Amino acid sequence: MIRCDKTWNIHRVMVVNIINKLLTFVCFSMVCCVQPYSETTQASQSPDSNNANNESSASKSQTNETGDNLSAAIDQDIAPDIAMILQNGVLRVGMCTIDQPPFHVKNADGSFSGFDVNFAQNLASALKVRLIIVEASDWDHTVESLYKGETDLIVSNLTSTPDRATKICFSIPYAKIRQCMLLNRVLLARAGGHGLLTLRQVLSQSTNRRLVIQEGTAYVTSVSTTFPDAEIQTTKFWEDIMKQILSKESIGTISDELEIKQQLRRVHTMELLSVILKDKFDRIVVGVPRNSTQLLHFVNTFIETNGVSCSVED
Repeated sequence: MIRCDKTWNIHRVMVVNIINKLLTFVCFSMVCCVQPYSETTQASQSPDSNNANNESSASKSQTNETGDNLSAAIDQDIAPDIAMILQNGVLRVGMCTIDQPPFHVKNADGSFSGFDVNFAQNLASALKVRLIIVEASDWDHTVESLYKGETDLIVSNLTSTPDRATKICFSIPYAKIRQCMLLNRVLLARAGGHGLLTLRQVLSQSTNRRLVIQEGTAYVTSVSTTFPDAEIQTTKFWEDIMKQILSKESIGTISDELEIKQQLRRVHTMELLSVILKDKFDRIVVGVPRNSTQLLHFVNTFIETNGVSCSVED
């Protein structure tokens, strides 16, 4: 019994020593593995690498901050389409560079003024963001820019049409303008045309049934519904439109009442006749991205609450 106890004590001491050695080895290995890695990483960094890492960290910090702003906006029950505008701090509004008084006019210094500019600024102020006007050469290009996500809204004497509705959404109208034709009085008299119904017959039977339309406008597609037999030619500038009508190359054009009145004030002649098209109106709307449901609701509510309206007499 005494020998067995001594043997057990010896074995116990040996086991304890082995365990202590193993623990010592493990701890040493952890120190050797971790510490040299850290030192090697820092030593291998050049000044340029340090700068790059600093810039990367700053960029990540800025990205995180932007994400936090968007998350905060969403946490406040703000819809994502509006939250994105708040995050960017700007409202990008598409506007055509073709002057359309009283809606918008591009001034000599490159700035814009008019009803639409004030309307857009009020929308931006309501959202507490800055207004940025994104220029477009015509209305079709404003629609295309909105469709591609390059702008947030269109506020630019925009007419709602079925063709445009395939790409974007429209607000409720904030203006309604009668459609009007400008005709060469001599050509019309020769054809014996008087009134809309007779004019349709004239355009279907006359040797000169060409209507020249400003390109990029809603009339390029809508005129074929009103006058299905007319020959349509497009041109960009009103100077060319007027030249064709006065030279009898085209029998006339179609536009809104405001534009026709402006052209008659610019060109004083008895050769031109303006004809209001009964029950034909242009509904002027704000263009909204097709997936921005809450933004559309915001614009509609703003128009109704503030009584936003632009009439021909403005």
